[in-house]
Amino acid sequence: MRSSPTAAARLALAALTMACLALAVTACNDDDSPAVPATGAIAIDASPEYLAAPWHVTGPFGYLEVGAGNATLTGLRSGPYTVAWQDVAGYETPAGATLNVTSDSTVTFSCFYRELETFPDTPDKVMQKFVEMYEAQDLSSFSKLMHPDFVTVLQSFTTGDFPDVGPTLDMTEEQRIHERMFSGHDVTDPLGTLVPGISAITFQTFERQGTWAMSSPSDVIPNSVFAWFDVVVLFDRGQNYSTLKPQGQIKFYVTHRDSTVNGYTREYYQMRGQVDLTGGWKSAGETISWGSVKALFR
Repeated sequence: MRSSPTAAARLALAALTMACLALAVTACNDDDSPAVPATGAIAIDASPEYLAAPWHVTGPFGYLEVGAGNATLTGLRSGPYTVAWQDVAGYETPAGATLNVTSDSTVTFSCFYRELETFPDTPDKVMQKFVEMYEAQDLSSFSKLMHPDFVTVLQSFTTGDFPDVGPTLDMTEEQRIHERMFSGHDVTDPLGTLVPGISAITFQTFERQGTWAMSSPSDVIPNSVFAWFDVVVLFDRGQNYSTLKPQGQIKFYVTHRDSTVNGYTREYYQMRGQVDLTGGWKSAGETISWGSVKALFR
């Protein structure tokens, strides 16, 4: 008959069993175990930042992330990722792009949303729009560009040539003048005289002289930012009539208010007024100024 194990044998067997279990645990935690895959990241950098531009990012293994504004996407498996920038009203949508993400690295998708229409957040941008408005003969843009208290101060010889006009033009008068001037059609003045239509307007010269400054409370247009501009403007009236060419200087005044776009506040400038100091010529060598051209279409 087989004898039962002694106490010493049982203790030896138990020790061997514990040693095997310890080896098994160690084997589960050694370097041969499956590693967590290394990942990379994507930085989203869309300008201007205040737009909080929307985007979609797609990648391998069915990856899709939708968001808006600048962001960082982490924990991404290696492979190609594609960004598709989404539309923002008033801006040109940038082209998408594809970049390869690798482990332990960050790639950046960047873009710039260009305004389809210049936003007048500086005095110089107002003047840029002013030239664009005139050359396009765009009445809608004119109305947006001018401050409700807009005024043009005319030269004395303009007032002498057009005594019914007076020394200044206010916003209501400017609106009527530009409706007629930008129409391209012949019109008649208050005395019934024919005024040939303007077929094209071209700024040969439009250059700011010096810096922008604040007008004094006693200025003819007070408490507004102003600058002097050298100008030469051609008003083409077609082959049957001479071209009107006022030239010289105009003192332009601008002012601003705050405008909020997508939660971001920007300064919105409008034209507050003009002081005309131009001269020039028209048919038969007669002098004509910037203000006199306006007076023709009153």
